[in-house]
Amino acid sequence: MKKAYFIIILFLPLFTLAQTAEDYLNAGIRSLKVKDYPGANAQFSNAIKLAPDSIVFHAYRGQAEILSKNYNGAIDDYTTIIKLDPQNIDAYSNRGLVKIYIKDFKGAIADCNHALLINAQTDSALNNRGLAKFGLNDFNGAISDLDQAIIINPKNSKAYYNRGNTKSQLKDYDGAIADLNRAIEINPKFIGAYFSRGIVKFLLKQYDSSLLDFDKSITLDPGYAEAYDRRGVSKTRLKDYSDAIDDFNQAITIKPNYDAFYRDRGETKVAMKDLSGGFADYNKAILINPKYSLAYYNRAEIKMINKDYKGAIADYTEAILINPEFSDAYNNRGCAKGALGDFGGAISDISKTIAFSPDNYTAYYNRGGEELAMNKNKAALDDYTKAIALNPQYSEAYFHIGILMINNNNYEKAINDFNKAILINPQYAFAYYDRAKAKIHLHDNKGACLDFNKANDLGFPEAISYITKYCK
Repeated sequence: MKKAYFIIILFLPLFTLAQTAEDYLNAGIRSLKVKDYPGANAQFSNAIKLAPDSIVFHAYRGQAEILSKNYNGAIDDYTTIIKLDPQNIDAYSNRGLVKIYIKDFKGAIADCNHALLINAQTDSALNNRGLAKFGLNDFNGAISDLDQAIIINPKNSKAYYNRGNTKSQLKDYDGAIADLNRAIEINPKFIGAYFSRGIVKFLLKQYDSSLLDFDKSITLDPGYAEAYDRRGVSKTRLKDYSDAIDDFNQAITIKPNYDAFYRDRGETKVAMKDLSGGFADYNKAILINPKYSLAYYNRAEIKMINKDYKGAIADYTEAILINPEFSDAYNNRGCAKGALGDFGGAISDISKTIAFSPDNYTAYYNRGGEELAMNKNKAALDDYTKAIALNPQYSEAYFHIGILMINNNNYEKAINDFNKAILINPQYAFAYYDRAKAKIHLHDNKGACLDFNKANDLGFPEAISYITKYCK
């Protein structure tokens, strides 16, 4: 989960009011410094009672309310400032910021537009408008605003940070890292920039390097639960499972009700063959968030391993109900249906996967298997051929075309396809075994015996009976 950084402008300089109001103000500032946000809010409210038209007091209270996550209260304070001073750029920009927090992205853009009408060179408003566009998935629009913010203020580390995150969404990972590097150069203690750079490196499969950024995030903020979690995920990719579990445990200690941490720990436990532990973590994630489609999907995977196909179908169905475009869930539900003999239902589900993801070569392969089970040989051949076109190194697809060719008594073509499967995967025992059977049909017993023995050596004992029969 990326840690968003936004621009909050304090309305300075202070002007002298009644001494008691200043006392409340100063007490509130002291509370802010020690992160006692409710206390700060109370002190600023006392100051406002004595000076209700003070822009400064409303601005400070707005900041305290943001930090307390009392977003509606913050909006009220910035709205009051705007009523007191309709040309107050910072109030429009900051109210736009708060609207981003409550996902009122269109309202945020409207506020930032007001600020920019007053002064088109306001980099904070451009930054916040860019964030609002990001929230609306208008990534190119966000880039445009953040570009302009950086031109106006080349030292705006937050604009570089936000542009880096936006480039990451556009899969411009090199550009993202360049922007995050620049954000860190400007502000070497920018926790979120280290974290986001770690995420981008993870996406680039630079797992060792990503660990360094997550380490730095944790050094700067030992309570940063998301950094522990992502460091655990990187360690899992490096198969450092024990340390990964330690990181997930720490993340959960800090935020015990965060669903994704349990799911991530569950995936690591499954990688460690601790299926019951993984299952328990997925259950916990679902208990926290009954609408967590990925947790249902992961729990279904364990049910598939345990051959609880009906249970898997129930979980995949739940994932699909939550996210009707969850293409992998359709694919896997189709495989579960096929395992139960519902080949028509399997084909229907896998076809939905292909409709959502036309380049998913695994889906074509899986559909081919269900079609083969229904003796729809032409359709199966077409799907296996399509899988190979999308992934020429797909040895299993060549193997199954070979099986189709045996079924059609085309043994020479079958051998050719088994050859391709073995060339890609020289340890493919099934391919040696079935190539041997094709060779028997062509009276090449010597070649068949070599293949049967190879299959047996690779751990395929079914070959022994053929060796006994043909290889004496």
